[in-house]
Amino acid sequence: MDDAIARIRTQIAAADLERQARGKKIDPSWFHRAKTAMRHLQRERVELLATGPVTARRKARLKDAIIEVVRRDHDEASWATVLNEARCLVAGEG
Repeated sequence: MDDAIARIRTQIAAADLERQARGKKIDPSWFHRAKTAMRHLQRERVELLATGPVTARRKARLKDAIIEVVRRDHDEASWATVLNEARCLVAGEG
């Protein structure tokens, strides 16, 4: 998304440089579309950055709750087996 915003900024800057160098006008319709697209991308980026940590915290709480529920059904030995399997999955061995 940052790349898309940067590309639009670059296009606007290039059009402005051409306008200055050649005395041409920037197409107002194109300029409006470009600025609108950039504004929408920036707004979407802000929303993603704002909701990202919330979603991560929500997922972490869910994982903790799942562990708590599953832990109740296991004694120490079987829980150790579950933990070992989980560690193997994380390490890419399972």
